[in-house]
Amino acid sequence: TDKSFSPVQSKEQGVVSFNSDGFTKGTNANITGVDENIVAWTFQKAPGYFDIVKYDGDGGVQNIPHQLGSKPGMIITKGIDQATNWNVYHHTLGAAQFLMLDSTNKAASGAYWNNTEPTASEFTVGSNGTNMSGKQFIAYLFADTPGVFKCWTYQCTGASGNEVDCGFKPQWVLIRSSNASNNWLICDESRPGNLVPNLTNAESGTKQTTFTDNGFEFTGGGGSYNGANNTYIYMAIAEPPAARSLTQEEYAEQALKFATYQNRKEVACGNMAEQQRDDHIQHMADLGYELNDILKYL
Repeated sequence: TDKSFSPVQSKEQGVVSFNSDGFTKGTNANITGVDENIVAWTFQKAPGYFDIVKYDGDGGVQNIPHQLGSKPGMIITKGIDQATNWNVYHHTLGAAQFLMLDSTNKAASGAYWNNTEPTASEFTVGSNGTNMSGKQFIAYLFADTPGVFKCWTYQCTGASGNEVDCGFKPQWVLIRSSNASNNWLICDESRPGNLVPNLTNAESGTKQTTFTDNGFEFTGGGGSYNGANNTYIYMAIAEPPAARSLTQEEYAEQALKFATYQNRKEVACGNMAEQQRDDHIQHMADLGYELNDILKYL
């Protein structure tokens, strides 16, 4: 991620289209560099996973509806037609504090979320950084769903071997110290090094985290991820479940469902028709017709 306060670029420069199997990139040199290795992370909108909301700022306090279906674990907002920071809510810090994805500043107090915790249906914005009057904003909402997403916190000693328990094996992790000024850190299963979202630097040579079956551990000490007496927030995404063959019992159940599908469909249609007939009889009776007369035609 380029460290930039700039408003959104034209569609032709960034991502031209989202497709059923990926996306089409535009002309920006940051994503089309010749002989450069580029990394992209894609998130599917789904309840309990990820949502995107575009909203208009009104300069006051407003509640923004979303469709995440659960309380967000993390929210990132950015003004798209004016220069703003990338402002971050993390539920372990609470709605009275914020971080900035494009800054090394530690967590600070502010009215960005109006000191109002988000809910399963809306989040609140209350300052120019997240709600400037007459300007448009984009918000990315990430869930905190057991086994899928983990937005949590940890403390470290600075020694190698410290492990963070996510409850699953991650494929992607975003880390930031909240009580000290440090860089952000992104590591994933596809690359050998780390990326720093608040800097334009190339990938580091070797990442300092190792993914385990239950989370991630550190192979060394460093302020961005494992500094002594530092508190960190993180967001971790689980790797997809491994593909496997059906057991004999599962296969037999699926075969039975397939063999009886047509019959179950016809029964369901018959039940629906019978219920509709009963409802119609009741309706005609309510209009004053005798039951025997109604049944002549049904």
